[in-house]
Amino acid sequence: MRGISNNQIRIGVATDGINTVFLEEGKGKPSQKKTFETFGGRIAPNSTIIHYKEKSHKRLVEELSLNSISYASRDL
Repeated sequence: MRGISNNQIRIGVATDGINTVFLEEGKGKPSQKKTFETFGGRIAPNSTIIHYKEKSHKRLVEELSLNSISYASRDL
């Protein structure tokens, strides 16, 4: 199915350049709460996060004091 759907499993991916993790975040549209629950304990405070401009990343950036480099996914 195309677009955001409760029938699609959302997968979060993170890498430090050496190790890569793939984590199931749930179904449907991402949320700040679920993204933080999934990655908050896996990202060191004050790290750099390179991500696309997804609103669900906002809480991670703010609460972990991350250096944020973001891109529009359509431009990648």
